[in-house]
Amino acid sequence: MGIDIKLILDEYKRLETTKKPNTISDKYVQMPEGNPSALLIRLLPAADGSSLPFFATRIHKINNRNYHCPCEFINGKYFGNCPICHVVKGLYNKMNGLSKEEAEPFREEASKLKATQKFYWNAVVREMKDAEGKTLYNSGPRIFSCGKQLQSRMLRLWGGDSSTGLEPLGDVTDLETGYDLRLVKRITQGYGNFSYPSYLESDFVKKPSKAGKADEVERWMESLWDLKAERVVKPFGELELQVKIYKGEVTDPELAFPGETIQQQPKQEEVVNSKPAPLTMSEDDSEGEEWLTKIKNL
Repeated sequence: MGIDIKLILDEYKRLETTKKPNTISDKYVQMPEGNPSALLIRLLPAADGSSLPFFATRIHKINNRNYHCPCEFINGKYFGNCPICHVVKGLYNKMNGLSKEEAEPFREEASKLKATQKFYWNAVVREMKDAEGKTLYNSGPRIFSCGKQLQSRMLRLWGGDSSTGLEPLGDVTDLETGYDLRLVKRITQGYGNFSYPSYLESDFVKKPSKAGKADEVERWMESLWDLKAERVVKPFGELELQVKIYKGEVTDPELAFPGETIQQQPKQEEVVNSKPAPLTMSEDDSEGEEWLTKIKNL
């Protein structure tokens, strides 16, 4: 008796739907060039249909490298041991008793090192160009990442705002009655001639729609990205090394000349201990928590 051909076809379908792209351009949602630039996407629900469809993390930028903060968000505060957070906290402490002008250098340095929130979603890009210039339609699933500004705006539109009379859209990720999201990116001039991307013009389209055809939706939902896997926390020792490099206490191994001996430099200020006390930081990152509560209750 031969093998049922249906089993072979089912296995082929499984392999095809679970293949993952190998390049960044294939894995992530990328905004097109231009200022402003726009892109239409559809946010996808979680696999179980009931969990929040995004994953949140915080990222430090230090020595031109990005590191996920190891601290965990618990009841409105971050807890854990993070050498970079300790540097930030130390800079804020130095501002005590100083005038605004005197405190500005410490504030500016702290703002550069302070962890910023990043949110990951599974999404489908309605129309885009690939690396070869070919037009792709309903390309995905891809990982869409955004910062606090856009995340807060999306959650507010989703959950509504009774203080301004904004009615909730409902579940924008619903596969039958959800909404596409039009992303608009505009480079904006900020404080101190610093330019940054603003997404305040982004909005959900006015009419609900189906996410896609039945076979498309099935393929997307069977191959959602594991968003939690995007948060790769480096060992404590590596984070501590980056702090020492930042302070000039050691030479960056990646910048050293071949054969150069990496030696400890004289300490100019207090070094972060190898085992710092548990860090408790009260942040303003709780903004948007009320929208999460509303969304869970919708």
